[in-house]
Amino acid sequence: MRQGPWAGWHSVQILLKLLQSRITLLYKGKRAESSASYRPITLLNIDSKLAARAKVTRICQMLDHFVDATQIGFFPKLWTGDTLLAHLEEISYLKATQQPGVLVFLEFVQDLRPSR
Repeated sequence: MRQGPWAGWHSVQILLKLLQSRITLLYKGKRAESSASYRPITLLNIDSKLAARAKVTRICQMLDHFVDATQIGFFPKLWTGDTLLAHLEEISYLKATQQPGVLVFLEFVQDLRPSR
């Protein structure tokens, strides 16, 4: 174990390396002289990939507590029609039990256009 004023420096260096990435170009197989024939990719340190995967795994375990079953946009491999069927069941239940109810549909769209 290191002692003295530089004791934590090795840990800082490791953390800085985790935050670094390398951008390289992949050849797409068209004209080599054209810049459009290359696609940039980012190469990440494997340790940072493992740490990110661990975080995602822990977050996914908690999602069921925070995301309602009808919010399928957050889950892969789910059909949008499932949400529609769930809402139709809610309407049928309210009619059968003669209870008042309101369904509110909100949709947020992310603007992917580059800012100017």
